[in-house]
Amino acid sequence: MKLQCYSAEFAGLLADQVEANLVRYSGSSQWVDELARTGGRIRESGIEIKELPRLQMPHAGEFHEAENARRLHAALNKLSPLEAMDHRLWICLSHTFYWDYVQARWPPGSAGQVLDRFLFGGTDFGSLVRNGISRLWWFGHLTFDKNRANPYELMDTLLCNQDIQQALLQRSFGKSRIVLHTVLDHIRINRDTLYARAIGDKIKEIAKRLNVLGGVALLEAMPPRAMNAFLAENARTALESA
Repeated sequence: MKLQCYSAEFAGLLADQVEANLVRYSGSSQWVDELARTGGRIRESGIEIKELPRLQMPHAGEFHEAENARRLHAALNKLSPLEAMDHRLWICLSHTFYWDYVQARWPPGSAGQVLDRFLFGGTDFGSLVRNGISRLWWFGHLTFDKNRANPYELMDTLLCNQDIQQALLQRSFGKSRIVLHTVLDHIRINRDTLYARAIGDKIKEIAKRLNVLGGVALLEAMPPRAMNAFLAENARTALESA
């Protein structure tokens, strides 16, 4: 099957009319379907896949982030990063096949929430990891390592605490697989020692310091041993002040 996407014009229209349509986001997606099927607003993306995977629905406070990211990334693993940056694709999926999932995961209570989760509240990389569906693919893409017994091992670390993915992926160095993998492997190895408590607060502090370091040094060029030494030193400092 070929994935569909919305036209840029229709995606923009949905974003412009979020306030007017806010109540509709709590109901069925039929109104979006009716609007989309007028005036050639649905396009073929040219992206061929076998089928779209079903996602596990949120239940009793469990969001199944890692499992859902695995399912989506595995199904769309031929997607290139350039294709995956196309907002039109994810907006279409959020308003069609995955409407119920996004609605259940983030009950639409405000225009800002709808913009971030069903649409895109910005044009930066951070918006890609806020949209309800694109974020799952990017979690998988950024952490996937075919050389590991479990190629999604680092994704499990990324998603073990919400503060980790927010702290790392909302900063520019989070787009670098080299840097991200080094940081996540450091967290994974030291999870029961340096990060035995207050892991979220520590990672947020370390991410700030890493961001500052990135302003004066090329993080991707740092030897893994030097990067790990920096992370361990700052983790210990955070441990002492926690």
